[in-house]
Amino acid sequence: MTITIMSMTRLNREPNKQGVKHLAHCTVAIGDLLTLEGCLLVDHPRAGRVIWSPRPDDKSGDFQVGARLGPVLRAGIAEAASRTYDALAINDNQTGPAVSAAVELVRQIEARDAA
Repeated sequence: MTITIMSMTRLNREPNKQGVKHLAHCTVAIGDLLTLEGCLLVDHPRAGRVIWSPRPDDKSGDFQVGARLGPVLRAGIAEAASRTYDALAINDNQTGPAVSAAVELVRQIEARDAA
């Protein structure tokens, strides 16, 4: 079964009192069967990176389905989410070509105006 991270929002939070650090919220597609919105990738002091399944929001009035993820599926989702999280972290310090071009253009304009 294919596990796809559809979206991820990284979080910048300090660990809680138990030492659990919330890393990112993500939406996970499990094949064509199911999409889980609101999963939470956490760094647990004893278990490492794990995925927490979404919690139903009782206030919305929408139809809610509870899902219990088995250990194999949970591990697969956590692995996919960790790879995505690491890829986003690597890109944080890289300047994209559009930014590089804009910076170069500003430098050229500044050099022209200084002359």
